[in-house]
Parts: sequence; C-alpha cells; structure tokens
Amino acid sequence: MEELQARKQAWQEQVKRQNELFAEEERQIREEERRKKQSEKENFLEDLKKEIAHDYDMSLEQSEILVAQAWEHGHSCGYNEVRSYAQDFGEWVEKILDIQREIDY
Repeated sequence: MEELQARKQAWQEQVKRQNELFAEEERQIREEERRKKQSEKENFLEDLKKEIAHDYDMSLEQSEILVAQAWEHGHSCGYNEVRSYAQDFGEWVEKILDIQREIDY
C-alpha cells in the first residue's frame, strides 16, 4: 500500500511539474505575441505620423498630436479606421493652417 501511495505521489508531482512547464511556455508565448503587437502598433503610428506630416504640410509634433487623437477615435476598429480619422483630421488642420498662413502674409 505504501508503494502505491509513493507512486501516486510521484505521478502527481510529475503532473504538477509538467503543468508548471506548460503554463510557463504559454506565458512566454503570450508575452511574445504582446511584444509583437506593441511593436507593430508603434511602427504603424510612427509611419502614420510621418505620412500625415508630409501629406498635410505640418510638423512631426503637430502630426503626433493629430495621430494620437485619431488613435483614440479609431483604434477599436483597426488600423484602417485610425488612418481614416488621421486623414480627416489632417484635412481639417490643413485648412486651419492655410488660413493662418494667409493671415501671417
């Protein structure tokens, strides 16, 4: 009977160790996926800031503010929606900057 208990305990410990290894592997996979998504997001936003600054004749600082707003409005629907908001906001800001430039001249 003692031998059976010892085998049962050894088996339970082995199962516990395997479960811990599996949980750690799963955690590492999730962390890697999180890092990949974060990097993808950062690259997208950086590219979008440059694109907006170029397309709408504004500074990178200005486009950063604009893209941050576009992200807040559209990120739940995906990158295309963020880009669409950024373009809409860019057109709006471009008109304001054009008026300001006319006043300054």
